[in-house]
Amino acid sequence: MEIFSHYTFLIVLVGVIILSLTSGILAVFLVLQKESLVADALSHSTLPGVVLTFLLFHTKNIYSLLIGGIISAFLAYSLINWFKKMDKININSILAIILSSFFGLGLVLLTLSQKQPDAAQAGIREIIFGQAAGINQMDVIVMVIVCLIVLFITFILYKEIKLAIFDPHFSLISGFNPKLILSVLVILTIISVVLEIQIIGVVLTATMLVAPALTSLQWSNRFLPVLIISSLTGIVSAVIGTMASSIVPGLSTGPVISVSAGIICILSIIFGRYGVIYTKIKQYQLMKG
Repeated sequence: MEIFSHYTFLIVLVGVIILSLTSGILAVFLVLQKESLVADALSHSTLPGVVLTFLLFHTKNIYSLLIGGIISAFLAYSLINWFKKMDKININSILAIILSSFFGLGLVLLTLSQKQPDAAQAGIREIIFGQAAGINQMDVIVMVIVCLIVLFITFILYKEIKLAIFDPHFSLISGFNPKLILSVLVILTIISVVLEIQIIGVVLTATMLVAPALTSLQWSNRFLPVLIISSLTGIVSAVIGTMASSIVPGLSTGPVISVSAGIICILSIIFGRYGVIYTKIKQYQLMKG
């Protein structure tokens, strides 16, 4: 196909594939810890950091803006952990408050930023919904580095990560530090989220940190296959989104990637090996037996 000869298309395709592979792995860690909503809170909490960085330093450099997003996301995560220690407060309520407060602050700052003469050129508004076509070779290199770090840590600490997620108490008495291991994963997740908002945007980034993992859990109950299926789901969604946006004029890559991941997830929940239909059949067979 002619589109495969376009340099911009290939850069975008490689970038979204690498990033989807990374988020697919990290998604499993979040979902298995029952912290899916944390991904949503983290993605929305990057917005005020990005916009505030622009307002303070008037920089158009995407990495400077994203560093602001990382700091903002870390602040949000620290607040979440602080509130978690208060037994009387429900965790879902905490996440809802953090998400809405940070995102609301980001929108207020975004409104103020539009009064700046160089706001449009800085691409601040694209942070909300993403702009995959805006990524370049250096962005892809950064994404590859982050992906390799995630793959390396997952490979080296595979046993430790499993114990930290499934049995943190046993992990502790075995000489490991589950809190440290999970903190490293959170740091990598925040970095991945901030990189991903370039493509998918603040609003939709959480989809890629939940849907692939949820999809994989409908097909396997073993840790390694779940990691592989989750990564493949993210990659397939990324390829569909990039191809569709290249073929259909005016179609945004990020939303199509998000929709593709959502559709694959819903179909897996219905038709997967451990999905609704399979579970109903097994229950029926047990009743008959």
